Amino acid sequence: MSIAEVRTQAGLTQDEVAQRMQTMQSNIALREAGRTTPSTRTQETFACAVGARLKISFELAHTS
Repeated sequence: MSIAEVRTQAGLTQDEVAQRMQTMQSNIALREAGRTTPSTRTQETFACAVGARLKISFELAHTS
């Protein structure tokens, strides 16, 4: 699920999430557009701001 979908399901606007994360709305918009690569800490902060739990997993790449 994308961060935009998570935020929307939480019923929050970009501005509300930004306030909870103590950042600017434009930073949230950039993350949702995939124009930045947030750190794990930022992802954890986002998850907390929207009332979600961060889950990180690995998948092996299959080579031919």
